[in-house]
Amino acid sequence: MLLNRGKLTNSNGLTFTELLAASIITGIVMIGVASMDISLRNAFEGTSKSSIVASRVSVVMHNISRHILEASGNPTSPGASVAASPGRLWVRRDAPATPSNYADDTWYVYQHDPIQSTVKYCTTTSSATNCITELQKFQNITTFEPTLQNNAATNLFSVKIKLIGRFNAAQPVDALANPEYTVTSVFNLPSFSSTIP
Repeated sequence: MLLNRGKLTNSNGLTFTELLAASIITGIVMIGVASMDISLRNAFEGTSKSSIVASRVSVVMHNISRHILEASGNPTSPGASVAASPGRLWVRRDAPATPSNYADDTWYVYQHDPIQSTVKYCTTTSSATNCITELQKFQNITTFEPTLQNNAATNLFSVKIKLIGRFNAAQPVDALANPEYTVTSVFNLPSFSSTIP
């Protein structure tokens, strides 16, 4: 009887080296997938925060622009219907029943509170006083700069509004974690000068 002493081969399993190589490749792929997932989540979160800040700043600017465009005052000096000081903007609205009487007009005020990073929208009876009745409060506004200018060459009275909002006003700006959004608008009213003190 003859014995076949040929090589014995195992074609049904993996060698340790093959198993180790497959594990390393799988680990590298999993790390790449996890890293991409984290990056996409961070980008989505940053985009969401940017959208929130942009919408809050845009709402404030929209309200201000609506009131400025509806401002009323002396028809020969529309500049008398808007006043500004650092962090405050007053816009006069005429009482419909008495268009010739300015004493009963309402002033809509936008007043910035830098400590709380808000802009209060309220009413008052004079451009010389602060808010009396708060109508609304806008959050996350870090800068509110209304400025008035008279241009003698063009006879235009300009109201320039700069608004800056930040997702978390107490933290420094970060493009993804704490985005900031800035809007600047200029509104022109025909006037020779502003007569508001």
